[in-house]
Amino acid sequence: GDVASVLTYITRDKGLHGWDLRSSQEAFSFTVRPELGSSTAITVAPDRSWVIVGTSRGYIGLWDLRYNVLCKLWQHSSMGPINRLACCKSLQQATNATHYPTSSPSLSDTEGSYLFVAAGNGETSIFGLPEAGECLKCFRSVPLSKSRESIAALPVLYDVPVTGSPSTFLLPSTSF
Repeated sequence: GDVASVLTYITRDKGLHGWDLRSSQEAFSFTVRPELGSSTAITVAPDRSWVIVGTSRGYIGLWDLRYNVLCKLWQHSSMGPINRLACCKSLQQATNATHYPTSSPSLSDTEGSYLFVAAGNGETSIFGLPEAGECLKCFRSVPLSKSRESIAALPVLYDVPVTGSPSTFLLPSTSF
């Protein structure tokens, strides 16, 4: 359905909701399972076909609004709260600039969907969607006193398998 007039929001205890402003009724509701933590951040795709929710335990879930399913689930390598999420179709759009300062031509010239994740301590990372996984860019606040060798590795989004039922999924049995 058309989600242009749907207000999308999260609640700490019940998860993801969409309120249709035209009909004054709930358009969709998805529960974020308690073992994933409480919902802390949300972003809607530029084309409004999917929503991503971050949690207090570092999980990031992607819901496809066309089919009403949780289709991807990741855990951020920091395993800490997801503080903020944002997505865009291109990095040019994200920076509102004609030139994005990067040494990687694939980041500045290629159209695609990108997910910005603020998690960890003073860090924002960029991941390509839908594959996520490897961090494309990372922006950090690092004290000048810290040596280059002591800076942590780039963050990773670990794939968490989603089972056949959209409301259930398997959590990793071991720490990453």
